[in-house]
Amino acid sequence: MLDLAKRSETAIYSIGLRADDVGSSGTRGFREAEFVLRQFAQETGGRAFFPNQLADLNGVYEQIAEELSSQYTVGYTSRNPRRDGAWRRLVVRVARPNVTPRAKPGYFGPTLH
Repeated sequence: MLDLAKRSETAIYSIGLRADDVGSSGTRGFREAEFVLRQFAQETGGRAFFPNQLADLNGVYEQIAEELSSQYTVGYTSRNPRRDGAWRRLVVRVARPNVTPRAKPGYFGPTLH
């Protein structure tokens, strides 16, 4: 699924509502789910949120809406001539203070088809 999500070129913003009354067996399950939600978000250029209560969801939605409304598209032309469809790592840095870029960690190169 992660491979399909990365190939979809869609940023995933995941939300995992934490339950205050989760028992010890539920805690392990939530940690695993939290790991997966974080990984999907990070690998697709999105963001993961883990509010503690339903009342916090409005703030989460506002943060997502604000972030989506202030996105930029950056393009470049690779000098890598291979058309092998392989994953290519990409790092985005900005020189502006107090700005943190959020970008997916790479992309799939072109293929022969």
